[in-house]
Amino acid sequence: MSITSTKILDQINPEDQNLLQSKTLIRKFGRPEDCVELHVYDLNNNLLKSVYNFEDYELPDIDDPQGYFSEIIFNPDKAVRDLGFTSGEYKLRVNFHRRQVANTLENLFYIDTISPSRTELKIKINSEENLSSLLFSTNQYIAELSDNIEGVSYFKDFALNLENDVILTGVNFISEENVTNSFFIKLYEPLPNTLQEKTQFRLVEELTSPIEYTVNLGQLSEITIDSTELRGPNLRIDTRLNSSVPSAYKAYNDILLSNSTDTTNNLLGALSSSIPISIEFDNPTTPTGYTYENFIHFSSAEERLRNFKYKLELVELYTSKSAYMGGLSSGTTRYSQVIDENNQLKNNVIKGFDEYERFLYYESGTYAWPKSNTSKPYSLYPVTASEAISWFNTNLSSSEDFDGENPYILRNTLPQYLIDNDENEQFITFVDMMGQYFDNIWLYIENITDKNIAHNSLKEGISKDLVFNALKERGIPAFDQFENANLFEYLIGFDGTGEDNLDDLLTGVEAILTEAGQVIITETGNVLVLSTPTATVSTKSDITKEVWKRLYHNAPYLLKDHLKEYFPHILLHLI
Repeated sequence: MSITSTKILDQINPEDQNLLQSKTLIRKFGRPEDCVELHVYDLNNNLLKSVYNFEDYELPDIDDPQGYFSEIIFNPDKAVRDLGFTSGEYKLRVNFHRRQVANTLENLFYIDTISPSRTELKIKINSEENLSSLLFSTNQYIAELSDNIEGVSYFKDFALNLENDVILTGVNFISEENVTNSFFIKLYEPLPNTLQEKTQFRLVEELTSPIEYTVNLGQLSEITIDSTELRGPNLRIDTRLNSSVPSAYKAYNDILLSNSTDTTNNLLGALSSSIPISIEFDNPTTPTGYTYENFIHFSSAEERLRNFKYKLELVELYTSKSAYMGGLSSGTTRYSQVIDENNQLKNNVIKGFDEYERFLYYESGTYAWPKSNTSKPYSLYPVTASEAISWFNTNLSSSEDFDGENPYILRNTLPQYLIDNDENEQFITFVDMMGQYFDNIWLYIENITDKNIAHNSLKEGISKDLVFNALKERGIPAFDQFENANLFEYLIGFDGTGEDNLDDLLTGVEAILTEAGQVIITETGNVLVLSTPTATVSTKSDITKEVWKRLYHNAPYLLKDHLKEYFPHILLHLI
């Protein structure tokens, strides 16, 4: 808050000054090469911060023929605060320098050799660029130092600026005879031991002795905020309500020990996929009447359908190769390796399915690839079967019509002569692939606002995989009775053996069912939440999330203060 002391730091010891014949020299500030340095220290003389070209000062309104000034005006308190210090006591040292040889902050010289007394230095110019002009300027400066003043030979002192506020006074400066770029300097005081050969520096003239200010910024004041204090944590909450029994640990191989490879691939695909968007691949209720409008914007529906058929052909090829080699196998290692390689190729194709291809492969219905059975896990008709050919031709025609009517398809950005040229078929396919990439981004952008759509359907409104957090944000606790269920049952609706175990959900709960077909989801205190799974719900995960979506759909009704006492009864009627 105030300057407690000001001190001038003499560069020459007082006892030496009495032995010297002095001459008053008038030095003024204002040349282009004049500069101000600031160095901030703590009270223990530890250097904290330096500014080598301080410019936040004012010049007095004094008329001078040459435009020079004998004083400058600045605020030491403000200077320290502007450097980031807000409280405490500091020392501020101010140096007033005139750059010599060249008007630059670069260190033009370096120490080549140091004498045993450390008061004599052999120096050289550091820069190879403009060496001749720097040599000329240096020799000219040496001549200026020994100019005559009023007929008396007089050597002006100079200084070596080694940065970090290390300023050493020089008392003699000469060039080495018959040697280019070699000079000798005699120092007033020995070179500090912390500085060694190759240390760089620049030459300056001190316009006045350094000044040291002691600045007291005061103590850091406490900030008081006039606001309502938040209530502290409630440490008496009964945490047993949210406790659960964790499932047993399983290794990766335990998950893979399944009798059905397709079942395992379905599970791994579900585990590795990101949070899905609620997409209805089989809902033709769109403005154009095509299901493709729900998930295709830039890509080609025809190309994606053909690509899926191509992948199915690969799956059938690898399956037939494995079966053929299995029939020939006589227990040799080579046969087993070939079988494993084909199985791995098949699995890689299936695991690479996108969401639409997963729907075609794993689901059943009018818009999915035809299946030869009616229960999971489904068996797909081969691509050569009459049912598959008929389905493919029908949907291929529909996809071609959709592409023709889709104004956003990315290939429409291409010139028509490129599209009409059959030699560009691969390029157009590449453009369609890029369109599919942008389709994935478009889907998420289109569904950003779906979080605010509280639809009770699994496939509409907020994603079923986000609804748990959405309920949590509104202060509604949600629980999952099946959190410890088998992964196969939970995510895909049947266990690793391929058996549909959805009916097992009713085991052991008949006594508390109020209507036939209802399934218990959770029971907390007096709250009993029941659900009747719809025909489209086939996994324990979806059964739980359907209840969550119904709760989210009716959240405004449930959160009304005057209805909280009827909360258990409301739940039973809503779900």
